[in-house]
Amino acid sequence: MNYEAINDYGSLHDADNGELISSHRSDLDPSSFRYKIMKLKDEASENRSKLIRTLAVCLSFIGLGACMTLIGSSLLDLQIRIQEDFSTTSRIILIKSCGYFVGGVSVAFIEKYISDSVALFVGNILAGVCIIIAPWGTDFWWISGFIFVANIGQGLVDLYCNLSILHIWGDKGSNFMQILHMCFGIGSLITPIVTSNFYLPLIQESGESSAIINSTQNSTQNFTPQDVRIQWAFLIVGTYTLLNGVIFGIYCLIEFNSRSTKGSTKKVEVGNENEPSNSIPVWKKYFAVITVAILAHIAFGVEFILGNMAQAFGVKSELKMDKKSAALLVTAFWTCFAFFKVIFIPLALYFGEKRMTYVNLVIMLISVIIMVPHAAYNELCAWISFILLGIGYSPLFAIAYASLESHFSVTARQTAIIFVGGVMGESIHPPVIGHFIDKSPNIFIYYLGATSLLFVITMFILPIVCQKMFQPYAKPVSTSNPIQ
Repeated sequence: MNYEAINDYGSLHDADNGELISSHRSDLDPSSFRYKIMKLKDEASENRSKLIRTLAVCLSFIGLGACMTLIGSSLLDLQIRIQEDFSTTSRIILIKSCGYFVGGVSVAFIEKYISDSVALFVGNILAGVCIIIAPWGTDFWWISGFIFVANIGQGLVDLYCNLSILHIWGDKGSNFMQILHMCFGIGSLITPIVTSNFYLPLIQESGESSAIINSTQNSTQNFTPQDVRIQWAFLIVGTYTLLNGVIFGIYCLIEFNSRSTKGSTKKVEVGNENEPSNSIPVWKKYFAVITVAILAHIAFGVEFILGNMAQAFGVKSELKMDKKSAALLVTAFWTCFAFFKVIFIPLALYFGEKRMTYVNLVIMLISVIIMVPHAAYNELCAWISFILLGIGYSPLFAIAYASLESHFSVTARQTAIIFVGGVMGESIHPPVIGHFIDKSPNIFIYYLGATSLLFVITMFILPIVCQKMFQPYAKPVSTSNPIQ
């Protein structure tokens, strides 16, 4: 006897004579919890290959997050490695950001010519190899050169992970976008924990007493480049990144083999230019896209400022924290950033996404009020403000991006514009802070507060403007039913 499910309610029939064998869902109330669970299982089965692909992309984004905070968590030890002052050492972040920018901008030109798998394979392998090699040198330009090339790869990984979610799920990928950026936060919070095991101490035993070394000059004089052990943290993160590259190398081979068969599938295109949403004037679309790009610019900039400069701020400011405690400030931010997304999705389903958006904006405002100027002098205020900032920022960029999809289908080029704006934020803001933080560490707090306040204002205005601009245009409702 041959069995097959032939209706949407899960009834099982004999394929030969159509006789009903069993029905596990047809008698259930469609609003019941058991019905929804069974339906979810069926959808998971139907979208198994998409879910596996999404998992691979998320693993790659964990590696991207780990790489993002690696330099900032290691900066004080890299300073000892190259025997330079902190102002010179912090230029590594500028060079890192330039490489990231080059990788991100290149997507606008190569997206039509290479597949997501090829880009993620090349990006991960390039980043992994260069990250492993970089810290073994003792020259500023050696480390900077390899970090620059590594971040070209990371720029590719950043944009192509986001594009991959669009290509896999289309306009049904809002929750998967939240999960993707949660993975970025997970990677970012893990790195400071890993690197803390390889730090050189700030306290040096000297005869009868111990002195706390806070100045840049003293910290480089008391250690030699051979004392530095931070290379092993780079090796761990780089190896993980390489493994992600291997995963997408396998996908490249699968795609290559599938091209030789007649039934090979093509990548789903996002933002078909023939869709009815094209009745919307182009300037309105790009006005909304640029507004979201501004949000990406601020959000990614804040993430990079915290990821790369929070430890240096904690050590050099009046807080006088040790390196491990200061690194935990970064971990606290990324922990809240990552895991609030897990809470946000069910809360948004219950209370509504609009209400939860306003709640997060209020949380960000409270964070700014506590942060400026109190976090510069009070360690408890620093902890509270960083935790609230992580919670506040957590879901907002993904919400802003999804709001565009609710009005019109976003094309790959428009997505590239948004994420290039984000890459520019990552490239511009951390080097500015790095230039001043050695002599004026409190600028970190004021800069962070000002950019966060600008984000709140822009995020509050975006849905109001979009509602007025796109209300006359109705986007066609998709009949597909992928997992939400």
